[in-house]
Order: sequence, then structure tokens, then C-alpha cells
Amino acid sequence: LRPDTMRSYRSFCSGFGKWIGKNVPGCQSVLFNKVLAVKFLDHCFFERRLKGRSWNNQLKAGRALFSWAVDKCYCKENPFAGIKTKRESEKRRVLIPPGTRKRITDYCLESNMGLLVVSQLVYSSLIRPKEIRCIKVCDVFLNEHYIYIRPENAKTHFPRVATMNPALEAL
Repeated sequence: LRPDTMRSYRSFCSGFGKWIGKNVPGCQSVLFNKVLAVKFLDHCFFERRLKGRSWNNQLKAGRALFSWAVDKCYCKENPFAGIKTKRESEKRRVLIPPGTRKRITDYCLESNMGLLVVSQLVYSSLIRPKEIRCIKVCDVFLNEHYIYIRPENAKTHFPRVATMNPALEAL
């Protein structure tokens, strides 16, 4: 598993464990049922005020944890398995105004050229920061105006090509 995946699992287990300790102390995995799973998810929605996407992530993590528990014979069934996901609100993306973009560019030119290149790759080429850290010189094709993202470095594990803005090439 990737480090980020493990971090997510640990975070879920920590929050889930705290909830269990507070609401159902001493509960064994074999006794944890769908009613308790729904109560936990209600806690996430109403008390922690998680929106649809985050709530669905909690549901998926619960399914993954109990799927593992079923495989290891710690319990007979997955209490999160029959729970439907919530509708997710569409992401709202905000375009950075040209004046603000210019101020960012000017600041980066004055203080740190590397930061400017990274911000341009994120903003104009849609490359994730982790993917930028993994780019090798042989992945940059200046003549063809693209950067190759290797599958082992991509979040989705699929290779892809990110186009390069001519302004970025000038840097």
C-alpha cells in the first residue's frame, strides 16, 4: 500500500476506535453490527458534520476494515457492506483572478524560481505535487511540449501525458 493509503487507514482506525471506546466500550469485532455501523456514520454526518464525499470515504474505509476482518475470520459479515453511499456535491473550483496570478508569479520570480515552476506545473499542466517530485529529466519532452507521468508515480497508477504551457517552457 502507498504511504498515503496507510495514513488514511490509520486515521480512520483512530477515529473509529475513539468512537467505539466512547460509545460501545469493550465491543469486539464479532459483536459490531450494521446498527452500530449506521450509528457511527450518523456520528460522522451529524456531529462531525462531514459532507457527502468525506462521509463516503468513511464508509469505504469501514468496508475495507471489515472486509479484512471477515477475511481473517474476526467476524462473519461486513456491517458496512449494505449501506448506500451519499450523493456528493459537485466540487466548486474557483479560477484565480489574473491580478492574483500576476502577484503570485512576481513573488515567485523575486524569491524562488523553483516555486514558480512548481506552481505553474500544478496550475497550467495539472500535475499533482507528488507527481512533480517524481519527474525525471528523461520524462520532459520540450520539443513536443509535454511531460510524461509514469504509472508508478501517478495517483491513478495509469501513465499520462501533461501538456506544457509555452510560458512555462520559457522559465
